[in-house]
Parts: sequence; C-alpha cells; structure tokens
Amino acid sequence: MPEPPLWFAAGADSVAGIVQKGQQLVEQAQAFPELSTTLDLDA
Repeated sequence: MPEPPLWFAAGADSVAGIVQKGQQLVEQAQAFPELSTTLDLDA
C-alpha cells in the first residue's frame, strides 16, 4: 500500500458509524451556508 490511510476502521459496525458521522458533518456544514459565508472578509 503506497499511502496507508490516516485512520483504520476495524469491522463493519465501525465503518457504518464513521460513514454516519461523516454524513452528519456534511449535513451540518450544508445546513446554514449563508451564516458561515457572512463571516468572510473582503480582501
């Protein structure tokens, strides 16, 4: 393996939990994009 993963999930239940957490993070990031982008500074 030329580039091993940073994290290793052992077992199907671990993989399912990681995928679920990833989906939750994406949903949270997409929930209020205008709130996050209003903090941008004009350069």
